[in-house]
Amino acid sequence: ANPHKMEGWRLLMDSYNEQRKVLKRAFVVIDARHGLKQNDIEFLNRLERCKTPFQVILTKCDLVKEDDLARRHTLVSDHLQGYSKALKTIRMLSAYTGAGLKDLAQDMYSLSLKQGE
Repeated sequence: ANPHKMEGWRLLMDSYNEQRKVLKRAFVVIDARHGLKQNDIEFLNRLERCKTPFQVILTKCDLVKEDDLARRHTLVSDHLQGYSKALKTIRMLSAYTGAGLKDLAQDMYSLSLKQGE
């Protein structure tokens, strides 16, 4: 992508995160086939700087071998220990099989019920 456009998007996202005081949580979608990439880490760092609570969602989990998926989950979980704004529960999803979708929907629904946070 064009670096100038990417910087514009970064500034827009930072501005949004800083100004949206009612934002209860950002959901960060990570492809389980690849795990955390440098851009993902930079985005997590920006969320942390803006004091935006966030939760990581690993997607396409059906396309990853069980051992590799467990290893990626552990790597992401270990990385999140350094963030005070990260929810430590990592959701693992498959749009193909539907695995994990109910839990994610419950997380979102629970957030909608919380008042004044």
